[in-house]
Amino acid sequence: MVHKCIQDPITKDWWVTSENENLGYFPASLFSNMTSADQVGWGGRATTTSGAPGPPMGSGYFPDDIFDHASYFRYITYQNNSRKNFSPDKFLIQRFTDKPQCYNAKFYDNQGNEIGPAALQFGGPGGNCDG
Repeated sequence: MVHKCIQDPITKDWWVTSENENLGYFPASLFSNMTSADQVGWGGRATTTSGAPGPPMGSGYFPDDIFDHASYFRYITYQNNSRKNFSPDKFLIQRFTDKPQCYNAKFYDNQGNEIGPAALQFGGPGGNCDG
């Protein structure tokens, strides 16, 4: 499934689409802090109360190169001011995982037509994340 967020260059409003079907139209006034960015992020988050076991993230699998196991984003791109799409360069990727015993993330580039030019797999089983 291919999802896109496309910003109208004149109104700055956003269209969200999936498989070329419009899902929603969002006025720019909802996103007053999104005029430009020098960083973009993709990933997941799992939280629990202090001392309790961490819940699974996504399907509960660690990234394992099998895209129907762990949670993932595929066809990752961003757009520059001239509205040209780019995939993130692998050397620019910074991975952040604060509980690697419970969760992880893995970036993939050049995965071909099914996964696209860039993808991210993330997730994990949770459990005792404080130890």
